Amino acid sequence: MSEEFKELTQELVQKDTLLQAQLFMEQLPSETLEKIYSKSRKKEYVKIRRELIKTLREQFELSTISIGKIIKKDHSTISHLLH
Repeated sequence: MSEEFKELTQELVQKDTLLQAQLFMEQLPSETLEKIYSKSRKKEYVKIRRELIKTLREQFELSTISIGKIIKKDHSTISHLLH
């Protein structure tokens, strides 16, 4: 395989994975999404965010930057919630 083809394939796989993760997010109840996108630091909200982030990381193998873009949080917030 040419290097150009490998790069294109990796890019398409990454886009497909992000799309699957976004579709997964769309299946969540609206009240859960509100808690995820909220700036609140209530334990209940943080717990939901942490569970979602771990799910996205394990199921879709996304980077902290990609997860951050999906849930509208900084990648450092994502990293902190993973540890």
